[in-house]
Parts: sequence; structure tokens; C-alpha cells
Amino acid sequence: AELEKKIAPPASLFAPGSKPADLAAFRKWWLEEPALDPLGVKGRIAARGEKDAKLMVLVLDPEPEDTTELLRGPRGTILGKILKASGIEPSEVYFASVLPRHMPMADSAELLAKGYADVVKLHLTLAAPQHVCAFGSNIPPLLAHGVAEETVNASGSLQEINHEGRTTPLFVAESLEGLMGSPSLKARFWRRWVKWTDRLN
Repeated sequence: AELEKKIAPPASLFAPGSKPADLAAFRKWWLEEPALDPLGVKGRIAARGEKDAKLMVLVLDPEPEDTTELLRGPRGTILGKILKASGIEPSEVYFASVLPRHMPMADSAELLAKGYADVVKLHLTLAAPQHVCAFGSNIPPLLAHGVAEETVNASGSLQEINHEGRTTPLFVAESLEGLMGSPSLKARFWRRWVKWTDRLN
């Protein structure tokens, strides 16, 4: 029984035949689907931005300060400064999160087991960004196929997402909270970021 538990496939957050077919349907599902979040639908924060954006910014969860829109607190402030310094307009960015509300203790293994990888990958497919930046080393395992978390971290070992016949360049960064609290991490991030964002412009 223990072996069966270990090799059991992840749960699915999608009911049979219920996967959203477009971005509008996904956003409605995100805000209304009971299975997505055991705490209910109240307080969920949806992604913002347009399909085919130049850049998707993906974070683990909304900020505690987010009430109606994603990344409107301190993390959003530092992200805004990063984008402005890079010459990237907010209108060119699709802002998204793995989770529908602030859940800072979630880890990759738990999210994989609950089926969030399928949700993230469908979101990517429907939003179809040209590039993706993931802030947090616990996010890439949800984007990769069979890659362990210890091999996918903020060093950038996972450099692209391959899903549904589409290859999307990926930049893996430290969490925005980490960048806020560490000048050395911020300096390391900036060196890598400047080099990577050359391809965006």
C-alpha cells in the first residue's frame, strides 16, 4: 500500500471534461472552482494582463496586501521598479500566481501532489506568453517534466518550458521577498536579469 501511495498519480483539480478552453474561461474557473482552494472562493486574486504578453511574471501566491489585484503590495512595488529599469511596460506583462490566495508555507511537493502543476501548465498554454519569469525556486518543479526540486533552483538550471508543442524561454529568480531583504541577492539577480532581458528588447 505504501508503494502504491508513492507512485500514485497527482490528483486533478479539474473535473472530467471541465478544463477551461480559453483565458476568459480559465479566469472564471480560477475564481469559482471549489476544488482549487479548500478555503473557498472568497478572497481569491486572479491574474491580470493580456494573452500573448511579452513577459509573464509568475509568483507562488498573491501578497497579503492584495485585495482586488495581484501584486499591488511591497512585492509588486519592487517588481515595478525592476520592470521600469528594464524598459518593460506593465501593459507588456501578464502577472500570474500559482495559488489563488496568500499561502506562504506551500511547497513544491505538496503542490505537485494536489495537481497544481496541471493548473499552471494550462494557464501558461492559454495565456501564451513569449517569455516567463518565475520568482521563487519552488515554482520550476511545477513547470518541468520529472525534474526534482533540488535540481531546479534560482541558479537558472531550467531555462525553458516545453509544453503542448510550445517552447517558452524561462528565467528563474529568487523570490521577490528574498530580493527585498538581501542586497547581495538583488545584485546577483540583476546581473543575470540584464543579460536575460536583452532578448526581450
